[in-house]
Amino acid sequence: MIERGFAYRACLCAVLAMIVATAGCQDIARIFNKEEAPAPAPAVQAEEGWQYYVGGPIMRNDPHGRLRLGGFNGEVKKPTNRGLLIGVKHGPEDAFEFATWVNGVEMNRSEGIVKDGIYFFTKRRMFNADHKVITTLDYEYDDEAKTETVTQSRLDPDTGEVLDSSSASRPYQAEDDVADDPFFAEGQEPAGDGDSKE
Repeated sequence: MIERGFAYRACLCAVLAMIVATAGCQDIARIFNKEEAPAPAPAVQAEEGWQYYVGGPIMRNDPHGRLRLGGFNGEVKKPTNRGLLIGVKHGPEDAFEFATWVNGVEMNRSEGIVKDGIYFFTKRRMFNADHKVITTLDYEYDDEAKTETVTQSRLDPDTGEVLDSSSASRPYQAEDDVADDPFFAEGQEPAGDGDSKE
């Protein structure tokens, strides 16, 4: 039986691959249909203090076996408006901001805290094609109860009114034993134990 951790990582990789592939498929379809390509999106403007990457995210297990954002691949000197672009800004007291663009269009922007090289989100905003917020995700971490609660809200893009909202909680500890996760079987160590490994 495939381990849950491996299957989850495979799913995340597949989603990222589909995002990048979609842009390429659209270009191919236009060639065969002899359609004019739309005007390219305006160049993504570099923001002070931000670093940009085109190689995608690095996913790592946190100390409780949960798969989370743990780094980035393919740093570039300036942002591009072709394909997937990731931007991150590290602030004081381990705070960070994070954003993703596809073909120059910003898809989401988030903020949170970095702990032992692992990125824990506290708030995420998803945009529509007009760059209006349509969904928010708010994260709360209860260290005493060792639970994480995520509240998802769907917003009216024109008024910002909350149309509906729902919350879900899960324990810090993953259901599968961290030691049995194939990620660690490959010689990696849990985040926070020794030096981080990319």
